[in-house]
Amino acid sequence: MFKILNYFICNDQNNFVCPQVVSMGADYRWHSSESVRNIAANRPLKISPNLKAFHLDDNTKATDVIWQNDIDTIGLLVSKRFSDSLSGYVIQAHETYRAEVVYREASFAYCWLHMVEELEDRIVFPKSEFFTANANGVDEIVEIRSREEMHEKAWLGLNSTNGPLLARKIAFPPDTPHFDLFCLRLVGHKYFASERLANELTQRQLTGFNLDDTKTTFVFPP
Repeated sequence: MFKILNYFICNDQNNFVCPQVVSMGADYRWHSSESVRNIAANRPLKISPNLKAFHLDDNTKATDVIWQNDIDTIGLLVSKRFSDSLSGYVIQAHETYRAEVVYREASFAYCWLHMVEELEDRIVFPKSEFFTANANGVDEIVEIRSREEMHEKAWLGLNSTNGPLLARKIAFPPDTPHFDLFCLRLVGHKYFASERLANELTQRQLTGFNLDDTKTTFVFPP
């Protein structure tokens, strides 16, 4: 069983301020080789990015997962408490970079978890199941044969009366680890946490996200 780790929230956790990051600071060098603008793909980075500093809105809260819009690729801006909680769990292939969050003129140590693999490339489409649910709640099976076709039909579904493309089952090949935290994209991106990790995050009372139910079943190798 998995939960959606949803940090696209607007509630009392972030004081109804979203996104939380308002700037990278007045002196940030946007055109340098270290700029976050150069984090353009989910592959290993050749140059360590300048992640000093993510300035939060004074009206928000410094949560353990921060909603930011300056980096477009998949990854998570998390506190040390959150990062420490991942110890012993299997995380999607990633690189960890030190980051700094500035909140009400105080600096806090965070890190950026930069995913270096896109798991859509691992999906075994003949063993996976996709569908659309129209306004009447009637499910229609959609055959998907490739990542490209999946993304194309997902985007088309945004403006279709058939409803958005959804995944009922995602199957992974034999060489795939049993991830406890990973991200998948149809149109937008969603992070998924195993039940074991979700319980850990809840017990530690970490903030900045909800753990939502998902109807998607993930099939990992035995």
